[in-house]
Amino acid sequence: LPTVQPHATRVHPTPLVITEGIHALWDEGVCQQYDFALYVDIDETQRRKRWLERNMRENRGATDHMWRTTVDALRHHIAPAKAKAHLTIDNGQDAATVRAF
Repeated sequence: LPTVQPHATRVHPTPLVITEGIHALWDEGVCQQYDFALYVDIDETQRRKRWLERNMRENRGATDHMWRTTVDALRHHIAPAKAKAHLTIDNGQDAATVRAF
């Protein structure tokens, strides 16, 4: 925007490793190596909508049985990792309302 004045911040390099993925918090040994863990969540309605759109776009099919299998796997394998995160954010939330720790 024309009203925003550019500014610079000097950032000194430090060792940094970013790990992402639905199983990034699954292994306790790996979790102990993280300085900070973020879990990105979304409500069930939005999750199903995105799943359906992706499956239709990629021609994967989208039966109720496939959805139930996906949800069962999420609840059993992925959702428990939420408890290991230092911060959980809502991916359906307006980014302007998300505040840093």
